[in-house]
Parts: sequence; structure tokens; C-alpha cells
Amino acid sequence: WMGKDSHQATSALGSAGFKVLSKERYDDNSSAGTVISQFPRHGTGHAHDSIRLVVSKGPHLVQVPDVRSYGVSDAEQALAAAGFHVVVVHHSPYFGLGFVVSQSSDGGARAPFHSIFRVAIV
Repeated sequence: WMGKDSHQATSALGSAGFKVLSKERYDDNSSAGTVISQFPRHGTGHAHDSIRLVVSKGPHLVQVPDVRSYGVSDAEQALAAAGFHVVVVHHSPYFGLGFVVSQSSDGGARAPFHSIFRVAIV
């Protein structure tokens, strides 16, 4: 059932007499509701045997903080606390003030956990 819809898998396996146990986890490569693994993977079972499915919750998305006008260290700290890897670039023109003037995603948007996030400073 890997790569298939979890509701269809649960229904079909239940109709075949199996006990279905499911748990969810984030998976950046699978959409929510897709079976990403099962145990046993294949073979013949008996009525009431258990089949364990791991179902994707989809990518782990987190809310982006709005760090425009933050000082660079405060922005880095806020973004790191939200789960991002921060890359600081100099805005053109660069004046050496160290304040964020733009960010790679707007505050309030959702972005993948542990993704690279860029801020531009003046």
C-alpha cells in the first residue's frame, strides 16, 4: 500500500480481515494521507493479523515570523527558533546598519521546517 491513499488502504485491509494500526509522521516527499511505509511489507497473513501503516502528514510547515526592521542578530534568533537555517545577504545599497529590509517569505506565510531562509540587511 506504499504510495497509496491511507483511507483506501485501511478500508481494503480492514475488509480483508486485518487489524490496521496507523501512525502519522511528517514527510517532505509525500502528500498528506499517503502511506509511506507498512509492516509487514508483503506476504500472506491471517485474519485479525495486524498491519502497521505509517501515513504522511505532508511536509512539516511552520509559520514564518516577520523580521523586517529587526536587527540582524534578533532576526537570526527568531528565525532559528522557528526552525529555519538563516542566510544573511547584503541589500544593495548596503550601508552597514544591520537591519533587515527584506526576507525570503512574508511573515505569516508557512514554509518547510529546517529550510533555508534569506534575509537582506542594509
